[in-house]
Amino acid sequence: MLVHNKGNYVRNQNGIRLVPGVNNISEEDWEEFISHPLNQKLVDEGELVPQQKIVERVEGATVTRELKTAGLVDMTAADAVALIKDTHSRDLLASLREEEAAGQNRKTVITAIDKQLADIEKSFEEARNKKDEADQDEE
Repeated sequence: MLVHNKGNYVRNQNGIRLVPGVNNISEEDWEEFISHPLNQKLVDEGELVPQQKIVERVEGATVTRELKTAGLVDMTAADAVALIKDTHSRDLLASLREEEAAGQNRKTVITAIDKQLADIEKSFEEARNKKDEADQDEE
């Protein structure tokens, strides 16, 4: 499931690690993570935001509501693009692109993913160039 860490800190508990930005963790790990009261407080305060949707089931006169994991296809394009802009993992972006292409296949969302991937690659390239320059200066 996607969990958006809107804070500036890496959050760790029992081997579960949430870096700033969007993270992909299992539902079981998420349940364990929020079982700690301090982590639940971060959710309540909106610093950690699990991507979930409410699903209603009607059986006769009874309506039950459940929280289910939400993916990009469950979001508006604007919400999906905002989430993508705070996703820093190339692997996660690649899987989100596959999900979107197989689902709603919205051009704005795919373009945002491609742009984010290009921006990340550009950052890595700039870092490599700086390192190469520093290495040459040392010689």
